[in-house]
Amino acid sequence: MTVHKWASIVAATAVTMTAAVGCAAPGSELEAAEAVRVQQIGAAIREPVYSYRDHVLLGLTDDRRIARIDVSSPATQAPTAVSAPFSDLGSNLVISPLHDTTVLVARPERGQVAAVDIGNLSETGAFEAGPAPS
Repeated sequence: MTVHKWASIVAATAVTMTAAVGCAAPGSELEAAEAVRVQQIGAAIREPVYSYRDHVLLGLTDDRRIARIDVSSPATQAPTAVSAPFSDLGSNLVISPLHDTTVLVARPERGQVAAVDIGNLSETGAFEAGPAPS
């Protein structure tokens, strides 16, 4: 091989390596979003569910309230709101498959399931669910 061919091979290799390294550089368009973000919340919750529509986490508190946590906030202290206390609450909640603005929660002592508005955490209705729904 001539010196000219070696120089061409070395130059092509350097360009290829530079392009490969440049594509993987931090901040490039191919970099994935953060995998984990830690935020403090204003209420301890159990049985959390996530609302993809509102980008909030909903859960039950130990004092019979429903908490709404805005996890889309970039703040380290996630904005948290809680409902008024319920006289009874079941062991979990679910976002309504018919109305994604509503969360459903059992009211076992009443034999009902309550519909609660996700935006303001107020009860908007209830329906009969048989003895002791959970």
